[in-house]
Order: sequence, then C-alpha cells, then structure tokens
Amino acid sequence: DQDIAWIVKLIDQSENTIVTLLSLHKNSDYRLLIILIEAKNISLSEIIRGEKRDSDILFTIDLKDTNICTIVCQDTNIEGGFHFADRLLRNIELRGAQEILFLELELKTGNCSAKDALYKLLDLHNKAKKNNDFGRPIFQTC
Repeated sequence: DQDIAWIVKLIDQSENTIVTLLSLHKNSDYRLLIILIEAKNISLSEIIRGEKRDSDILFTIDLKDTNICTIVCQDTNIEGGFHFADRLLRNIELRGAQEILFLELELKTGNCSAKDALYKLLDLHNKAKKNNDFGRPIFQTC
C-alpha cells in the first residue's frame, strides 16, 4: 500500500534526526517544529529549499502524483512556524499546487519522544485528509 510505504520512509528519514536534536538539548527548554506538507502537481522541495533557513532539515518523499516533504525546524516555536507556514503556503499555491495539506507539530524537549511526535503528526495528517482540510495550516503541539 502506497500510504504505508511513505509513512515508513518518513519515519526512517526523520526519526534519528529528531532524536539527536532532542538529545543534544535535553537539559534546556528546546523547541523544534516538524512540518509535513503534501501537495499534488508540484515539486515541493524546490519551493521549500528557497524558503527554509539553512538550519532547517528537509526530507522529501516523491510518489506518483504527490509530493510529501517534512521539514525539521530547529529552535523554533509555533508562532515562528505560523509565519513560515503562511509565506510557504502562499508560494505553493501561487505555483499551482493542488490538494495541499500543511501540518505543523511543535515539539518541546521532554514532552514526547520523536516516534510519538511522528505518529501524532501522521494521525493529524490522516484526520486532515479525511476532513478535506486542504489549503490551510494546521497546528498542534506535542
């Protein structure tokens, strides 16, 4: 099943990065933002590379007609993520993308594990897709 394949790939790509970042900052009030973007008929990674900070880590999964990208934004809170989401979503829409899902999960050290955060993000993805929550950022904390 294509859904299972990209989910496994997402976890394989990003879990160790998130674990490492949380471990490096375990004694501080460190926050990171995990952004999951899905869109049809566009190359998301090209747009994101032009918008993200150098410290943001991009993971890309290309499917037949859909692109899925995850961005791990270091030392970022949900407020900063909101401004980034607004700017990035506008650029994605201007380039003609369709069925855009844009999800952001703020993760604080000690609140949940990397794997729990990724599963929470995937649950958020499934709910957003089921509810047709396309074209707007959806935020949650972990």
